[in-house]
Amino acid sequence: MNANNGRQDGSAGPLTDSPLLDSSPQDNSSQRQGSGEQEEHTLRRKEEALMEAPARVEETLTERERERERERDFSTLVERATDMIARFDANLRYIYCNPAVEDQLGMPAHALIGKTPLEAGEPRAQAEFMELLLRKALETGEEQEVEQSYPLPSGAKHFLTRIVPERDEQGEIRSLLIIARDITERKLAEDALKESVEKYRALVENAMDAIVVVQDGRLVFANPVV
Repeated sequence: MNANNGRQDGSAGPLTDSPLLDSSPQDNSSQRQGSGEQEEHTLRRKEEALMEAPARVEETLTERERERERERDFSTLVERATDMIARFDANLRYIYCNPAVEDQLGMPAHALIGKTPLEAGEPRAQAEFMELLLRKALETGEEQEVEQSYPLPSGAKHFLTRIVPERDEQGEIRSLLIIARDITERKLAEDALKESVEKYRALVENAMDAIVVVQDGRLVFANPVV
């Protein structure tokens, strides 16, 4: 029998006929080509990232510089403000006050920071009222606005006070901002006008002569003599 047709005794034919040992050179070449293209793509992406990195860094630094500039502008504005501006933490303790607070209260900042209004030695009635407003703003999350009189070393003054809750990124109230504007002159003018009106009314009502006021053809006032 021809040797090329295998053996009748069951032994294997030539090993070169086995499909398991087919070297498939074309497939190996395709795999190497695909791997090379992937590596080239990865390298190209890395190169692009490296080229873009300086621009991203510069953009980040520029934004940080802008943020610092805004903070400096805000700080300058607050420090020079004639309004009293203070910040309290969630425990109602001072964590910041501008120079106007020191000037108006006659107390240095270091005597206020870390203390509540009561602990800082402010007039008891005003301190208790302020802590009540701070607590209300903290509990409700709403702005508070009130007019109050305040005894100071320079004399009693009147302030229009706003309390603004400040929230973090999660929406939690972390601090309370207070802005108090001196309205003493306006309040004194209002009181003077009110006193003047009351005096005029008393004079007219107690006059011996008849006094009437007619407006648009209608009688709008007449003193008791009439």
